[in-house]
Amino acid sequence: MDRKKIKQERKHISSSYLNLTFLTAFITLLILLSFTAFFRNTIWNDELTLWEDVINKGADKPRAYLGRGLDYNNKGQYDRAVEDYNKAIALYPNYAYAYNNRGNVYNNKGQYDRAVEDYNKAIALYPNYAKAYYNRGNVYNSKGQHDMAIEDFNTAIAIDPNYAYTYNNRGAAYEKKGQHDMAIEDFNTAIAIDPNYADAYINRGLAYYNKGQYDMAIEDLNKAIALKPDYADAYNNRGTIYYNKGQHDRAIEDFNKVIALDPNYAKAYYNRGLAYGKKGQHDRAIEDFNKAIALKSDYANAYSGRGLAYSIKGNINRAISDFQKACDLGSEIGCENLQEALQKR
Repeated sequence: MDRKKIKQERKHISSSYLNLTFLTAFITLLILLSFTAFFRNTIWNDELTLWEDVINKGADKPRAYLGRGLDYNNKGQYDRAVEDYNKAIALYPNYAYAYNNRGNVYNNKGQYDRAVEDYNKAIALYPNYAKAYYNRGNVYNSKGQHDMAIEDFNTAIAIDPNYAYTYNNRGAAYEKKGQHDMAIEDFNTAIAIDPNYADAYINRGLAYYNKGQYDMAIEDLNKAIALKPDYADAYNNRGTIYYNKGQHDRAIEDFNKVIALDPNYAKAYYNRGLAYGKKGQHDRAIEDFNKAIALKSDYANAYSGRGLAYSIKGNINRAISDFQKACDLGSEIGCENLQEALQKR
């Protein structure tokens, strides 16, 4: 073999060796990267562990506490959420988002005054913070301060006119004030922005119901159910409308569906009890009123309904006992029924 040929063969061997070395290194790198990705995925298997990893590394801690606090809030761990928001605020006292989010937790805990304080602080730090106005408006709605709620929703809409939830909740405030047409306008806008917004349909259906427009109300509730087939409130409301239209069997079907979806829905048992009463099935009505009372011991209307069923069955003493309980709980109908029952005894 001549030297030229030997050199060429060596060249070929050297090139093959380099290719093999490069390939080995590349495969090793892929394995390391895959292992790193697997390790990361193991650490970050949910939002909570992701933020805990960030906090442990000491990177951007205020934001990390904000993120973990939000995850705690979403999981119903409200005290832990508050602790994280407190830490975020301690690290960054002008963190408007942390005040807003802590306000949301206080709202979820029913601590409305503390929630308002936090929203006030968020707005003071960030005057164009639409979500803070929206959230404060929700608290005012919950407190029954509907005019103040509407003011906040107006401001939120002026800042962000494309947020369907604000129109929906302002509509709910108008509805609480008995301003059904203004409520319907807001629900219309919410639906125009988000045609798949089931809550807006159910709320508009309630406004139509309160206006006595039962068929239009049913159309909206049908739409809500089509969008969200497991929406217990929609079935309950539609059942109530069927009841008021005298369609008691259809009402019972809807109340059955509510109870299947949520066995602890006290109002559905009460409503079904009323429907059974209208059909003359008073024993079944009493069973439902019993269940409603077991779920909600201060349910005045359920005591009154059961008292009426006992009265029809001729058990006047038990009727009086139930009417008395309803009256003590503040039911005017219960007090009226009590007086009538006492006269019959």
